[in-house]
Amino acid sequence: MPLPQIANASIFMLVTVDRYSNPLEAHIVRGRLEAEGITAFVAHEHHVWAKWTIALALGGVKIQVKGEDVGNSLKILENLRNGEYLLGEVESSDYISLCPKCGDANKERINWQWKLALFVLILTSIPLPYSIYRSRCSACSHVWNQKELRGYPIWMPAVAMILIPGIYWVINEAFFYICKINLLSQRCY
Repeated sequence: MPLPQIANASIFMLVTVDRYSNPLEAHIVRGRLEAEGITAFVAHEHHVWAKWTIALALGGVKIQVKGEDVGNSLKILENLRNGEYLLGEVESSDYISLCPKCGDANKERINWQWKLALFVLILTSIPLPYSIYRSRCSACSHVWNQKELRGYPIWMPAVAMILIPGIYWVINEAFFYICKINLLSQRCY
């Protein structure tokens, strides 16, 4: 039995409007299209996540839209490439915090702590916790930690460095104690 003829079959088909090598970029563009009211799909995303070396063979991660939305989506993609949707000039994520002493936004990063921690690690094999989120105000020379950028307290790695070997030692001693009691092996002695 032959299939019925549809007058405008292109409205039911998905059309590829753009290709990306990175699935994250494709999802950002899909989000922009959906924010503009166009239903968009990401194709071959999971293939690229599973084995990124086949991304070129597949033609990349594809953004697909309905046939009726091709014209509007191409306009939106062109506007996206031209920078129409940019928020403005933002230097970096450092704009979040101001100097707590004077309120000035001009600051510089202090990166000596990770260098010291690496030096101590190389010399003594003891890992030191460090904070890379220290800043110095350019106006008043005040130094502070940017706590909103650090997701955990600085004491947490130090506690982990003590607890993890301690737990290992307790399990190891318990195993040998059980082994000695039950006379399981000559290695216990």
